[in-house]
Amino acid sequence: MADAGPTALLTAAENDLALLRQRLALVAAWIHNPAYDATARAALARNLGLPEPGPERTPHA
Repeated sequence: MADAGPTALLTAAENDLALLRQRLALVAAWIHNPAYDATARAALARNLGLPEPGPERTPHA
């Protein structure tokens, strides 16, 4: 952005932040989805500094 004003720069920063939040939400959903390998999910959470998934809960019969 050559010679962009403060409003344009702020809008661009807000758009970038919104995109990052969407991606983080997708990653967090994957980490906490028990359909995927628990070891991989825990490792990804640790590497990204996110809360690790808790123990899996099975419904009572």
